[in-house]
This record gives sequence, C-alpha cells and structure tokens, in this order.
Amino acid sequence: METAPTPTPSNRAPSGATPVPWRGILLGAAAGALLGAAVGWMYAHRPPDQLRQAQALGPMDYLKVGMAVLATARQIGEIVQRA
Repeated sequence: METAPTPTPSNRAPSGATPVPWRGILLGAAAGALLGAAVGWMYAHRPPDQLRQAQALGPMDYLKVGMAVLATARQIGEIVQRA
C-alpha cells in the first residue's frame, strides 16, 4: 500500500490557495449518480403501453427540465453550505 508523500516546499499548496471542497464535490457526485440512476430506472421500467405514446419534446419542456436542474443544484449548494 502506497502512502501519501509528505508535504515539501515543492509539492505544498501556495499559502494563498483555496482548499478544494472535497466534501461538496463528493456530495454532488453522489447526488448526481443517484439522480441519474433513478431516471434511468424509471425510463427502463415504463409500461409497454407508454412505449408507443412517446411525444416530441418542445422548447418549454427543455426549459422546465433546465429550471428543475438549477433548482436542485441550488438546494444542494445550500445543504453543503450549512454542513
């Protein structure tokens, strides 16, 4: 098992560098993975009668999806700030 190198002047972050928010990145990745898996499962398990009734999506449908994604990202951001 390889251990992490000890910080030396050559591999240490500069004194003014902002630390990487790993907790938020991991939380966002987990939330995205769960959301993607849920949507994929719902898409794959549609009833057979709904398979033929697929309708073309209009611009407002894409706008609704975009607004929902932004609202979800904002809520996740607020959760991370409180944590």
